[in-house]
Amino acid sequence: MMKNFALADVMFKYECVQGSFSGSGRDPPPRPLRSQRWPSLARERRVKVADLKPGLRRLSVLVCVLEIGNTRTIRGRNGREHVLREALVGDETGCVVCTLWDRHVDALEVGKTYLLHGVSTTLFRQQLRLVVGRGSRVEIAETEIDPSSVNTQLNMSKRRWSKRK
Repeated sequence: MMKNFALADVMFKYECVQGSFSGSGRDPPPRPLRSQRWPSLARERRVKVADLKPGLRRLSVLVCVLEIGNTRTIRGRNGREHVLREALVGDETGCVVCTLWDRHVDALEVGKTYLLHGVSTTLFRQQLRLVVGRGSRVEIAETEIDPSSVNTQLNMSKRRWSKRK
């Protein structure tokens, strides 16, 4: 399936370079959407906190916010300054530390339930982190999770992870 989209992309670029559309009065065909060219970008897996492990991407997680830390400013590898904030979030299966970057820093409030789209997991100092970054979306959830029903006994960030997992 991806070969068809890749071939269509090559033909589109070839026709535009050759100029078969310029001066002919015809518009070039619409370019396929990115999610159509690369179908894996459209997939988003809905997971529970207990199922998180390092290296997962494009996740969708329903969580309740338990605690929110202070905002910090750091300098990234590229020299730019970034703002980040950590929050403890969880569901009925467990809890995890969530790192909110830049524009998402003020997106969460304690006690509310959110649906986090396009998030990923990473290791920071051998501890699991749920990352809400540039490609992520934060929505207020329609279904509520009661903060007292969150399983705080299983904190996925307190477990030591090795790089091989």
